[in-house]
Amino acid sequence: MIVAIHADTVYENRYGEAWARCLEARGVEVRWVDLTAGDALLQVAGADGVMWRWGHLPEDTLVAPRVLAAVEHVLGIPVFPEHRDGWHYDDKLSQYFLLQGAGFPMPRTWVFWDMASAHRWAVEASYPVIFKLSAGSSGLNVHLVNSAAEAEGLIARMFGPGVAGGMVDEPAGANPAPRSALRRGAGRGRRALREILGRAVTPPPRWRLERGYAYFQEWVPDNAYDTRIYVIGDRAWGYRRYPQPGDFRASRAGGPRDYDPAGIDPRMLELAFAISRRLGFRCMAYDMMLVSGEPVVLELSYTFGFLSHNCPGHWTPALDWIPGQTWPYEAQVEDFVRAIEARRAGGGNVGARS
Repeated sequence: MIVAIHADTVYENRYGEAWARCLEARGVEVRWVDLTAGDALLQVAGADGVMWRWGHLPEDTLVAPRVLAAVEHVLGIPVFPEHRDGWHYDDKLSQYFLLQGAGFPMPRTWVFWDMASAHRWAVEASYPVIFKLSAGSSGLNVHLVNSAAEAEGLIARMFGPGVAGGMVDEPAGANPAPRSALRRGAGRGRRALREILGRAVTPPPRWRLERGYAYFQEWVPDNAYDTRIYVIGDRAWGYRRYPQPGDFRASRAGGPRDYDPAGIDPRMLELAFAISRRLGFRCMAYDMMLVSGEPVVLELSYTFGFLSHNCPGHWTPALDWIPGQTWPYEAQVEDFVRAIEARRAGGGNVGARS
């Protein structure tokens, strides 16, 4: 058995290296490949599976989904992440429609594709609300909006010069314009918007410019933490995340984490397993919180860090607790090898699912 791995370089914790150790311990040959090269598919020829922990920066998002989809489609071998796990990664707009369409609960969310509709909503909305860019992790690109004027300023930026990833809190060259000026600017087109908003913000080279939509969610003030549940195959882990002092975003890196399994709401585990089962995910992390006493999903991600993984055990789909630490990359390799074996046995490109 041969598994081709593209070395991931976006994050401090290297899944590729961890996967390689686990695979080699199982007697699996590891082939290191460069899937950003023009001969990517030739490099993986003869391999039984391909793995790439790709991240949210442009150097990965431009290449990885395309190459892995081609491998899946043309060669028919297992890939990690497979398409159903990865196509909506770091894309809250896609995740919203995916979860909404499947009937799973989210906080109340408003998505707009034109400025006029967004402004009509902003005039009548109750504040505060949360503004989000579609892309962003670890609390990046999430902004608490306290007034209609602030919401309208963000809306105008999103349908005008755009907002660079990681720069939601930065002004667009001027203070938000009053509503009447924005309406006049919308009528005069892009040049008038530039006059009102100032020159466009140039995105840092490693972030894309977000524009052409507006995404808001309800603000839930009585949640002191959120809960991260991740499901790999038939196992689930969970912990609570608390914000750093003076912040409201529990997902920010460096905030306190509570790994006591007694603090995990079993309804969140049930919901996470249900989503993975319904949507066929092999590996998915869910950020959850309580709204009116019921669990909802904020967003999801096929990948997550493992250096801070201190879960003392995991749950089964029946919510039985299995003590003993298992690293996420170990579970991913176990399921990936199983998927390859199932394909070899004539079961198709399928693996263990919860």
